[in-house]
Order: sequence, then structure tokens, then C-alpha cells
Amino acid sequence: MKELNFGLEQKVSFRTIELQQMNQKLKQEIQQKEEAQSKLESEQAARIYDSKMRALGEMAGGVAHEINNPLMIITNSLERLKKTVERGGDFDRDREVYGDKIISSCQRIEKIISGLQIFSDGDIAHLLKFENLAKILQYSLDAQKERSNLPIEFIADFKDIYEIKCIETQFTQ
Repeated sequence: MKELNFGLEQKVSFRTIELQQMNQKLKQEIQQKEEAQSKLESEQAARIYDSKMRALGEMAGGVAHEINNPLMIITNSLERLKKTVERGGDFDRDREVYGDKIISSCQRIEKIISGLQIFSDGDIAHLLKFENLAKILQYSLDAQKERSNLPIEFIADFKDIYEIKCIETQFTQ
């Protein structure tokens, strides 16, 4: 009986050691998996952050480009007005032509900024309203005409005035 008891205790001891080793191994595997998961989540967060920064950079570049175009029109118009004054030219005629370009360009910048404010707001549903489609198209074509200096003419011959539900600044950009 002593021998059986001693043999049984020895088996229990060996089995206990085996179970402790297996338990330790499982704890290590769990820790490794948690570390791998943490590393994966960190890398994923870094990729998402990088992607957002790239998108923000592209958007900033696009906004800069959109604002730069009317600023160049304003700058060129003011330079021409300055030359007209320096040469003693027909300031009244040039003031009307270039003044209109300056005002139109300032309004365009204002619409771009308004569009950015709408974009940053996030909740745009309350900003939707019915807008005249011909007016929106005319504005877009006028902006393109200013950018390209091409003789674009928009002739609207609508029998009915079409209106669409939109945010005008987003539609015209």
C-alpha cells in the first residue's frame, strides 16, 4: 500500500509539474498573442492616421489651388489698374472691367470658404435648399472662364426654371 501510495503521489507530482509547465506555456502564448494584437492595432492605427494625413494634405492642396486662382485674378487685375494709373490711361473703363473681376473673384473665395465651413460642420442636411440650376451652371462656367481666359458663353433657354435641392457651394465646386 505504501508503494502504491508513493507511486500515486509521484504520478500526481509529475502531472502537477506537467500542468504547471503547460499553464506557463499557455500564459506565454496568450501574452505573445496579446502583444501581437496590440502591435497589429498600433500599426493599423498608424496606417489610418497616415491615410487621413495624406487625404488632408490633398484636400489642403486642392483648397490652396482653388483659392489661388481667384487671388491671381485679383492680383493681375490690381496690377493692370496700377499700370493704367501710372500711364494715365482710361482708369474709369479699366476700373469697371477689372473691378468686376476682383469682386467676382472675392465672391468665389467667399463661396469656397463657405463650402469649407459647411464641410467642417459635418451635419449638412439642414443646409439643403432648392437652388436655380441655371444660376449654378452660369456661376460654374463663369469661374471656368476666369480660370482659362477662354471665350465661354452660356446660353440658357429653359422653358421652366429648374431647381435642385443642394448646397450651392458644394455643387459649384
